[in-house]
Parts: sequence; structure tokens; C-alpha cells
Amino acid sequence: MDKKTVNRTRNRAITIRLTEKELENLNQKISKSKMSKQKFFEKLIDEKEILVIEDLPKLILELNRIGINLNQLTKKINSEEKISVFKKINLNKDLKTNSDALKSILSTLKELFNIS
Repeated sequence: MDKKTVNRTRNRAITIRLTEKELENLNQKISKSKMSKQKFFEKLIDEKEILVIEDLPKLILELNRIGINLNQLTKKINSEEKISVFKKINLNKDLKTNSDALKSILSTLKELFNIS
């Protein structure tokens, strides 16, 4: 081993052989993870699983829409505008439904990403 390798924390290298298709699949997964190859393999070794959410932009868009709905409903309920009691009850139901959906999605995300 040369001097650089001895002084490194990670001073062991591995070599693997893959088919063209396997290499393509590996590179796609690494690309989707938005990590370097080094970081990808470190996480794979340490965490045993790498979670890649394929439709993350769609999920973010949906969360944004739910947030907008919550803001609109809250504003409508708290506005000075006179609203019938029945309409307020319906708006509160809509607010609760959207709020519950958002809580459910956030809870699932916390489980997936091991967030407290």
C-alpha cells in the first residue's frame, strides 16, 4: 500500500463484475438517489436499504395542494364574511379531512425516513 492509502480511514477497495444491464440498473439507482457512488454504497452497507421515491415531485406537489386547501379553508372560516352555520360546519369538515390527509402523509414520510 502507498502512503496515501495507509493514512486514509477508508483504505480498503473492492472490485465487482457486472453485466452491462446490471451496471445500467446500478447507475440508474445511484442517479435517482442523488448521491455519489461512495455515499450510495456507504448507506447501503450501514442502513441495509436505500429508499428512492420515484414520484417525489408528485408527492411534493400533492402536499403543496393540500397545504393551499388548508390555508384557503382556514381563511374562509376565519374571515369577517358572514357565513351560514351549515356552511361553516361543512368548511370545518373539509378542513379536518385535508388536515387528516396531510397528517397521514407526513406520518408515512416520517416512518419511511426514520424521522422522530
